[in-house]
Amino acid sequence: MERIAIVKTGWCDYYDGDPATGNHRFIQEQGFGHEIYNMRPVNGKFYVYLPPIGESGAAPSPQGNFDDWVVVLVARKEGKGPLVVVGWYQGARFEQEYKIRPDFKGGGKGNDDPLGEDYVYTMIADSAYLIPPEERTLRLPHHVLGRAPIFYCRGNPRAAANKNREPMARFVEKTVTGKLRKKQVAAEVKSKGKKGASGGGFATQEHRKEVEARSMALVSEHYERKGFSVTDVSMYRGLGYDLEVTRKSTKRLVEVKGTAGDVEAFFITKNEHEASYCENWRLCIVTNVFDAPKIIERNGEKYRKLYRSTPIQFQCSRK
Repeated sequence: MERIAIVKTGWCDYYDGDPATGNHRFIQEQGFGHEIYNMRPVNGKFYVYLPPIGESGAAPSPQGNFDDWVVVLVARKEGKGPLVVVGWYQGARFEQEYKIRPDFKGGGKGNDDPLGEDYVYTMIADSAYLIPPEERTLRLPHHVLGRAPIFYCRGNPRAAANKNREPMARFVEKTVTGKLRKKQVAAEVKSKGKKGASGGGFATQEHRKEVEARSMALVSEHYERKGFSVTDVSMYRGLGYDLEVTRKSTKRLVEVKGTAGDVEAFFITKNEHEASYCENWRLCIVTNVFDAPKIIERNGEKYRKLYRSTPIQFQCSRK
């Protein structure tokens, strides 16, 4: 890869119009950001908003060749914690200025941002890869990237000499576009809509379903090998578990979680958490689900002791 850059951006779960959070000044002051559509395909292309440079508000613009870049997006969840990789683009071209998104041209109600301004972009990419929120565990050192919103690892002769540029370029090649893609932690974003339509479905939704289905199959086989009879009850909402497994007088209520990576990270619902207080409840986590899967089994007490839970949503009603 001749040209590689890393960009700090706001955090979105899917970058398809969902809310943005982060410690960028604009997001904090206005409560939204133009990066919310960064992973929405339009006519097979991705029109990407990148934060401006300095007080002048100039669009990021490398010196020399503007085409065929690999650009990695990193963000902090809710503007807190470490910088983690959220996705990347291949075959990207810097436009050197901010332009109106083609899917929002024409103005009119619904086409403008909350301030009445056009939604803009400054980079076009041929392909995009998005890491689902629960899989975003790959950290990047903030001190290496510096304070600027973009860090040119390779391909920008104007960039100041920095001993970290080439190591970061190799890190992107080996770990981000290499390991994450090979292990299917990141899913390629594809458009399923009609030609000319924006949006059209996210590969990450399909990716999550594939992870879930594979995890369920692996855990079912795991218990069947131990002589258990397995019943899938995941279609019944609100139980707090996915499988009922029985062997003679032994019965377990098994909640299944899966991840394409090797870090034990997952979402859990209120019902699943409450079910963990049942003595026969079990949590089965499948890591590396597509590549050398490993099943980790915890009882409710171990689950509550070993895992840190972070609230990401609240239900609100009038006091």
